[in-house]
Amino acid sequence: MAYQSNEKEGPSGGLWINKDKVAGTKQPDKTGHVELTRELVKELVAQLNEGNEYARIRLAGWDKVSGGGSNWMGVKASSITPPNKGQRNAPQPTTQSPPPPEPEVNDKIPF
Repeated sequence: MAYQSNEKEGPSGGLWINKDKVAGTKQPDKTGHVELTRELVKELVAQLNEGNEYARIRLAGWDKVSGGGSNWMGVKASSITPPNKGQRNAPQPTTQSPPPPEPEVNDKIPF
């Protein structure tokens, strides 16, 4: 049976503590999986077809606690490329406030 993601969250995955890790080795502290959409896989293939040695995705993670009290990390993968790739952004107006007025100078000696 294929793994089905929670439809509310969309494609996702997780990292869990590697219970098989042997102390003092270079084995990972956590292991897990992440689902990728068809569109994201196509983008990865396109990155490789453009001559890149590696394809990249963006990962985001959230610390979570399972119903049994175990800590784990929920992860999501998304495009490394902004959604408006190839489109020029209109210049954003600056929101700087004008400089403060110069303080008045009183040259009189107060005594």
